[in-house]
Amino acid sequence: MTWLLPSYEKENKEDVNPKDFIIENAKDETIVRLPNSVKGQQFIIQNCENSNIYIYDHINTITVDDCNGCNVFIGPTKGR
Repeated sequence: MTWLLPSYEKENKEDVNPKDFIIENAKDETIVRLPNSVKGQQFIIQNCENSNIYIYDHINTITVDDCNGCNVFIGPTKGR
């Protein structure tokens, strides 16, 4: 008996631009990332001040550095 396993070829993956997954130097702003815009990628928020940041999508990990007076609202993150 021969078992045939499905072929997992790379589908047409979208080009990923790392700048799409970084929010930096926001001051007195409200920034929103809508569902299906982050798609489980790593995300970075840095050097922000007095801003509200909403990420309405799942992410792999998030790093927040050097932010003051910010509210950060994130959806589910990958983890164990």
